[in-house]
Amino acid sequence: MADLLTEMPATSREVQQMADTAQAVESKKPKRGRKPADESRARILRARLVVWKQTPESQRVSLRTLAAELGTSHQLLAFYLGLSLPDRLCAATNFEATGSGF
Repeated sequence: MADLLTEMPATSREVQQMADTAQAVESKKPKRGRKPADESRARILRARLVVWKQTPESQRVSLRTLAAELGTSHQLLAFYLGLSLPDRLCAATNFEATGSGF
């Protein structure tokens, strides 16, 4: 283990992250707050959602499948798409009542 630490130089940010992780484990409290913008995956997720949305529905994978590919939740992707739960429930109710989601 000591050989691994001497072979790989760590940046100050990596050292700080290791210290933060050690503190979180010691205190048994999760790390709080927003991630810095350069660590956020929001831009990547939104870009993939744009491509997904532009794909014809007949050729699209499901939102859950896309979420699994991206390593995130379908709830987060739905949030980025602007699909709130009441909207989806309303559309489902309309579909059951009229046979159309609109």
